[in-house]
Amino acid sequence: MIGGCITGAAYPFKADIYKKKRVVNQDTGQITYTWEEDFTTDLAVESFTSTSFKAQGTSEIFGDEYEKYNYLRIYTPMNLGRSAQLTNIRPKSGGSPLYTEIELKGAPATWYNVNGSNAVIDPWGNVVQWDSLIQRAQEQGGK
Repeated sequence: MIGGCITGAAYPFKADIYKKKRVVNQDTGQITYTWEEDFTTDLAVESFTSTSFKAQGTSEIFGDEYEKYNYLRIYTPMNLGRSAQLTNIRPKSGGSPLYTEIELKGAPATWYNVNGSNAVIDPWGNVVQWDSLIQRAQEQGGK
């Protein structure tokens, strides 16, 4: 089964994907959103390299409010869409999450928002994989 070996080598990590679910309170009509685990996917991760003057996958802004953005580029066998969050990026072989919030008690796995996905096309017009840019979520914990 060569395809399985190639896929395994191409995607050495896995992550849990969460989708936003709309919840309507039947008594008040209030709409809220929650995150529900949808599936686990295989993926490859690399640091994000910008083609602008800033070459790091981190951006800091000092103003009225301090802002820091962390980005990663991931490759998956399917389109994740912009309404997804992912967490618990870990080796497929087992082990601890690669990215954690070391400043928080218990160092939980970092949550990321998917900023968008682009198809990677082979010379024959077939989608080979999806290239996505993910950004550290402002609120951690799937909120």
